[in-house]
Amino acid sequence: MNTNKIIIKKVSSILLVIIMIFSIVPRLNITASADELLNIQVKGICDYTKANEVLKIVNEERSKNGLGSLSMDTELLNSAMYRATETAIYWSHTRPDGSSCFTICNKMSGENIAVNQETPKSVMNAWMNSPGHRANILNPYFESIGIGCFETDFGYYWVQCFSDVPAENIPNYSGTVGKTNTVSIQKSFVELYASIVKNTANSNYMKVKKTGYFNYGIINQTWSWAYCPGVASDYIFSSSNTSVISIDSNGKFTAVGAGTATVSISLKADLSKSYSEKITVLPSKVTKLTVKAKDKKLKITWKKVKEAKGYEVQVSKNKKFKKKKIIFDKFTKKKKLTIKSSKIKSNKKYYIRVRSYATYKNENGKTQRIYGEWKEKTTKGKIKSKQTTINQTFQNLIYRLLS
Repeated sequence: MNTNKIIIKKVSSILLVIIMIFSIVPRLNITASADELLNIQVKGICDYTKANEVLKIVNEERSKNGLGSLSMDTELLNSAMYRATETAIYWSHTRPDGSSCFTICNKMSGENIAVNQETPKSVMNAWMNSPGHRANILNPYFESIGIGCFETDFGYYWVQCFSDVPAENIPNYSGTVGKTNTVSIQKSFVELYASIVKNTANSNYMKVKKTGYFNYGIINQTWSWAYCPGVASDYIFSSSNTSVISIDSNGKFTAVGAGTATVSISLKADLSKSYSEKITVLPSKVTKLTVKAKDKKLKITWKKVKEAKGYEVQVSKNKKFKKKKIIFDKFTKKKKLTIKSSKIKSNKKYYIRVRSYATYKNENGKTQRIYGEWKEKTTKGKIKSKQTTINQTFQNLIYRLLS
């Protein structure tokens, strides 16, 4: 009698799970061979406190329906935490290697999964409002459970692993634990996500001494908008020109000189999974700009910019430097310039700006300039010619003699 009861329990629970698998994720896969798999590290936080809170709500729901409590089983708990890690890469009842979810633990007879629920209460509410998930939670034949709660940058991944076998070893875990698991994933599932974050408003440029870094990981096969953040040791980071941009083994890069460089990321296990981006580094902004106005001349000096090949100097009658108002525009390789021009009149205010430039060769081998930011200055007072000063002195002398 007891043997028959056990057989009936297993058959009924397995049928229920099969229905759930097909109703939620109809895609099933055959386990891939070793040469079709890649090992990817997944980093996140296992939250045992939240797992225990889910268990409490599970047993409250079962009690409401006249069912016995489920006990947390250590092996099922570890399996559920690992399955939660796997769903961060491939959110499915099929594992990332293509095998069934039941291969995680031979005790397992049912599985619930969930994502994007922030609390034990919200995830249980979602499961209880889904007929298939609710049926697993209220299955009268289940006696033990393992609960996984794995947190990544994209939120929480939840798993319940049910069994019709009594708990053999009841764990006493609580709190949160940082965890890095290695997950086997089919090569056909591996799609690299990578993007660059820089501390500049313009996405195509950087300034010298500024830094940036890669965001990277594996795109979740269930949603193209979500990815599982990667672990740096699984990737190779490189720069095509380290005199322009240097990069470390964690994907952090620094602009060290003006020019262009391509920064790249590749998956070590499959170098065809890669991403690269070209970045232009601008020369530094000119500093210590000074302007002296005397004898219809402008003497302009500034501090040398280390990575600059030269400088552009403009003088204008208009502070907005409108084209028609720019009366002087010249390139120089020196860090000072004296301007004496018939266009510079006495008793006028002028606006001066200077910017550095560097050069690089483009894809066609042609030399191109890249410019730093303008540094602006306004003449202090009006420019007076030497002759004007003599005439004024003579007029003052005549005035005193006549008075």
